[in-house]
Amino acid sequence: MSDLGSRFVESRGEPIELDGRLVPMSHVMAPLPAGVLKVRMRATGDLQQGVGISADGGCLTVNGEKSKKFALWTATAPDCVEIDVNPLRGREALSVRIWNIWKHERWGSTMAWVSNAGLLVEQRSDTAVTLQASAGPGGPTFDDLTADVTFEQA
Repeated sequence: MSDLGSRFVESRGEPIELDGRLVPMSHVMAPLPAGVLKVRMRATGDLQQGVGISADGGCLTVNGEKSKKFALWTATAPDCVEIDVNPLRGREALSVRIWNIWKHERWGSTMAWVSNAGLLVEQRSDTAVTLQASAGPGGPTFDDLTADVTFEQA
């Protein structure tokens, strides 16, 4: 069986099926008006892990720093990261994409969307989701990182 990364290439980035479960590369929360996204992460194993997060149609602000994209690491992030979400002027909403990231000691750089990286998504409500991530090294396990993400409208 090929790894998840190869299967995502074959599917052109669309979610794939693994053992009867749908596995996406990333999760998109949309449409989101202005508000606050709260992210809580828990990692297992020895890899440095976290989530990548990006905005389409707006801007994210973390700890006073504005950007369209951030990397949040379990080793350095507080228990709950609060991200201000703001659509571009003239727009009512934006979309936010979240995916798992890790650093592998062999390469030292941030890795994502390769080998056996993927997510299981549990939609808890219209504004809350739990993401169970499989980092790239080893087989797909979906217990390497758990991210609970909730959105609160401003």
